[in-house]
Amino acid sequence: MDRGEFTVPENKPSEIEKESLEAHVEICALRYENLQENLSSVKNDVSSIKDDIKALKEAMEEKSSASTDKLFHIGTYIIGGLLTVVGTLVFKMLFH
Repeated sequence: MDRGEFTVPENKPSEIEKESLEAHVEICALRYENLQENLSSVKNDVSSIKDDIKALKEAMEEKSSASTDKLFHIGTYIIGGLLTVVGTLVFKMLFH
């Protein structure tokens, strides 16, 4: 049986399948082949999405880390400045 002779029915058996076990087996093989191709395509798409999510997560972690470092440094400078002002005021109050 030549595969080019038939289109693969989606859900219900064709008339030729009802009459011929050989045709049914051949058409089921085509259906199975189509399912395998579709499954492979879905697997590739999921893998691609997984890679994109991983890259996005890494980028977000990198930005978060950079932001945290920046906030830490800014906080350190502010605290240092405030301690300098407080120290200066205490010094002036004690020795003036």
